[in-house]
Amino acid sequence: MSNRLPGCGRDRYGYNEWGELTTRRDQQLEWNAQGQLTRVISGNTETHYGYDAL
Repeated sequence: MSNRLPGCGRDRYGYNEWGELTTRRDQQLEWNAQGQLTRVISGNTETHYGYDAL
C-alpha cells in the first residue's frame, strides 16, 4: 500500500488494485481501463466524465 494515504483525520480512503482512489468521505469514484476517472457519486449527485480521443 505504498504511496496511498489510508485516511486523514476522520476521513478514510479506499483504493482499487491499480492504486486508484475509489472511496473518499461520502464519495465513490469509478475509473475506466485507461485509468481515467469516469464517474463520481457524492450523496444524491452523480457526475459522469467523458474523454475525447484527440
